[in-house]
Amino acid sequence: MYAYIIGQVTAMEAEKLILENNGIGYELATSTKAMSRFQVGEEVKVYTRYIVRDDGVFLYGFYDEQEREMFDRLTKVSAVGPKVAISILSAVGVEGIVHAVQHQELSVLTKAPGVGKKTAGRILLELVDQIKSFSAAENPLPLQDSEDLAEFDVALQGLINLGYQRNEAMRALNGLDTSLPLSALMRMALQRLG
Repeated sequence: MYAYIIGQVTAMEAEKLILENNGIGYELATSTKAMSRFQVGEEVKVYTRYIVRDDGVFLYGFYDEQEREMFDRLTKVSAVGPKVAISILSAVGVEGIVHAVQHQELSVLTKAPGVGKKTAGRILLELVDQIKSFSAAENPLPLQDSEDLAEFDVALQGLINLGYQRNEAMRALNGLDTSLPLSALMRMALQRLG
């Protein structure tokens, strides 16, 4: 509904800022990483996401389109709502999420309040293919590290991060077509383990 709002920052609180535009003060929930780029009194362009839920209507603000895109991807993961997505963006930022998914590092995501191992595991599993196509940040992490790793090794590490023993994960992956997208490889292995 609203792509962005250009206005003056009139107040900032914990994960919330007030942006005044034409005499209207918009309250936007935002990550602390985004807030660190704004100053009270400054005129800024804030990218937005308007969300209507049973418990209310919410307006979320982002420093750039990339942060908003990552928010959208996170909220599509099962069990990750807007508040948890903002919490993750606050704790580790876009680059941290990209790094965690590329290297299947559960511990990076569990730094965020409200994110346990199960939720972090879902994020790693569901975003693994999307991160490869994710547009680079202003200071992106290089993608070649994850591309240099065999899909098998990344899938194996992902299963271990989800709590499976190494030998169980190896058996589940053994014989699967490693030319498949990583998410398909993981899903097939999880079906075998299930």
